[in-house]
Amino acid sequence: MKLPVPLTPLIGREAEIRQISELLHRDDVCLITLYGFGGSGKTRLAVEVGHLEAETFTDGVWFVALAPLSSPEHILTATASALGFDFGNSVDQKKQLFSYLQEKNLLLIFDNVEHLLPNATLFFEEFLQNIPRQPKLRLLVTSRQPLNMPWEWAYLLRGLEYQKESPNVEGQTSAAVELFLHHLRRQGNPLEAGDAVCAAQISQLVNGLPLALLLAASWGRVLGCDDILKEIKRNTGFLKAQGQTSTDKHSSMQAVFDYSWQLLSEIEQATLRKLAVFRGGFDRAAASAVTWGRPHNNCQIGRQRPDRTHFKQPLSNPRIASAILARSLGGSERRPSDL
Repeated sequence: MKLPVPLTPLIGREAEIRQISELLHRDDVCLITLYGFGGSGKTRLAVEVGHLEAETFTDGVWFVALAPLSSPEHILTATASALGFDFGNSVDQKKQLFSYLQEKNLLLIFDNVEHLLPNATLFFEEFLQNIPRQPKLRLLVTSRQPLNMPWEWAYLLRGLEYQKESPNVEGQTSAAVELFLHHLRRQGNPLEAGDAVCAAQISQLVNGLPLALLLAASWGRVLGCDDILKEIKRNTGFLKAQGQTSTDKHSSMQAVFDYSWQLLSEIEQATLRKLAVFRGGFDRAAASAVTWGRPHNNCQIGRQRPDRTHFKQPLSNPRIASAILARSLGGSERRPSDL
């Protein structure tokens, strides 16, 4: 299918757009994995980049939705369907598709691949082996985790920029605040004095995560900004669309976490259960002490699963934001039923 048409403007992400666009123009980059925690805006950013780069790819920018797929075996037919390509009578469908794509100058966006990993990497590897890099054919993949393959260029998408220091100071602005206030205004109520400062505090609480900001703003029709802030502080389970009953993985921050939790291995889940005892942060020594003296457990999760665990700090920083992890594991007042 052709690119979806966004219904709302993209706020912020200027630096990310520039960096991803630069990667798409490099001859040594053929596949970019745009990865990050659920609700960080990966799909929205990929679509925006696709629209901005439409003139670069003369054979089009195409969007392949992977979320509905139950098996990586269906990626081939989903790709053909998105391109409007019909298979002939030949049994070898891969050969048909790869032959069709020879000499094409196009961008393929594969959206939401995480539930098809690791086997999905076999499709992408075979794809890259059979399609020449020139003329320009590029793949942009969105996922909650990188593919962890040597031929990918992994790009970690964090939350929007927000004030990390003194968020209660008037006159400051950031992309996170702008996004929250934009969607708060869409609820039909005018902004009040002090809403910008309140928005800055909310942005800090949710680490600038776009989905969390949108969910918080959705309560603007019935609650003032100060009340929204108080509810988030009291219980992050509040971060769900107002009146939302859907079980969609983006319907609430709890749904985001539950979906990511299901993607973890039993070892990863066990390790995170132990790390959830920390509240104010922890270093590697403390993590090792609660994971049977195996620091590689938490390092592996931090290195390969930053999208799943909120571990977004570089390893050079010994402090990890475990407060968010604790809230993700059910908030300060409760735990997941399997803990």
